[in-house]
Amino acid sequence: MLAWLDEEVFTGGLGPSRAREFRYGASYVVAETYGFRLADPAEHARLTIAAGPLSWHNVSPDNL
Repeated sequence: MLAWLDEEVFTGGLGPSRAREFRYGASYVVAETYGFRLADPAEHARLTIAAGPLSWHNVSPDNL
């Protein structure tokens, strides 16, 4: 529920700012170490470096 709220309500997940992938007719926002992936390549690169390999909270992306 909280992930849905963040994705669809608070961050405009339905808008063009978030990178999405489509599987089996469903749309999913792509998760990254900094949060939901931004569609802007420059911002994505900047935030990936800023968050580091273990994210903002020192958690491996595999455990997000």
